[in-house]
Amino acid sequence: MKDLWPTQVRAARWLLIGLFVCELSAILWFALLGEQAQTQLQGLMGINDLVIHVIAFFVASTTAFIIWAPPQPALFLALAAGGIEIAQFFLPERQPSILDFTASSLGIVAGAITYLVWRKLGGPIVLAP
Repeated sequence: MKDLWPTQVRAARWLLIGLFVCELSAILWFALLGEQAQTQLQGLMGINDLVIHVIAFFVASTTAFIIWAPPQPALFLALAAGGIEIAQFFLPERQPSILDFTASSLGIVAGAITYLVWRKLGGPIVLAP
């Protein structure tokens, strides 16, 4: 009987890629278009804008590190975080902030640390080589 493990890993990888695309899409939408929704989310959760940046990029980077080997996900997400802040220069209703970029970067670092600790402890889901 043919071993199903490679097929299951491939399916899990594609599922995680889909999840990552959804996470990145949500980050881009909130950052560039969803100012009112972002304000409502902050009100509902009762947390600061910077905490939302940390959480969003932590989740996205953790997912990305499971899919792809470091350091590419960190570089990509750092460029995305910087690109978002640069794009906000051109949006009249948005205001770029170095603090937002710093918070996003902290989320990326936290995701990288989580991935590395998980891998060191022998976590069961490691799709990245």
